[in-house]
Amino acid sequence: RNVQIKATGGVDTYLKAPAKGGYGDGLMLVFKIDRENGKYKVVYNGDIKRVWRALKHKKLDKSGAKMISIKRLLELQKQVSPKYIIPEVG
Repeated sequence: RNVQIKATGGVDTYLKAPAKGGYGDGLMLVFKIDRENGKYKVVYNGDIKRVWRALKHKKLDKSGAKMISIKRLLELQKQVSPKYIIPEVG
């Protein structure tokens, strides 16, 4: 499956539009990195379609991306089925 991985030190992040064929059953991992100490937190680990459905009301910007807040990703994470979560290793 396709996996899109994003990391941000801010309060939001940009997501690139899906390829022509879409993401299908793709997954997404989004990390929030603390700029002071470099520690990270996973804010979204799940199906990418859920995120894009949440952004359907927003238009793509000139670069073909949409912005989503970390707060919104944390809300979406609560709805993710365990079958879409990428397990941690180690």
